[in-house]
Amino acid sequence: MSGALLAEIEDAHYLAINDLAVNGDLVATGGKDTKVRVWLVADLFSHQETPCRAYHEFGEAQMEVTSVKFSAMTSQRLFTSSLDKCCRVYDIPSKTLVKQIQMTSPIMLMAVDLPETHVYLACDNLNIYQVPIREPNQKKTMTHKKRVTALTLSIDG
Repeated sequence: MSGALLAEIEDAHYLAINDLAVNGDLVATGGKDTKVRVWLVADLFSHQETPCRAYHEFGEAQMEVTSVKFSAMTSQRLFTSSLDKCCRVYDIPSKTLVKQIQMTSPIMLMAVDLPETHVYLACDNLNIYQVPIREPNQKKTMTHKKRVTALTLSIDG
């Protein structure tokens, strides 16, 4: 990649974009404006005279969106986190919220394991929580002394 501007979207978000995820034919953006938008890649490069519009906008977050991640299993699911202390899972084809996990502290970063059994949430209180997606009340806590600045998972241990 050259870093050159590939596409420009007028009014993509009202405020800055915090995170962006790409998965095949879709791009997801999460912003300081509390919105999560899903875009069709083909629409971004169509260069039509009419402005490009998002395929769908999810607006459940009450504070800025901090992370967006597509499912590694299927591009039809999208995971998001926000400063409103919620991790959300959306079904893109039906355009619906299918799961919401409430935490006690604002979520700064998020990672999802490959089989999608757990979500890892780095929160503002310096903790990383391992939360089972099916039973979110059974979370494990890993405490840090400083704020977590990056979060990634590896399948090789």
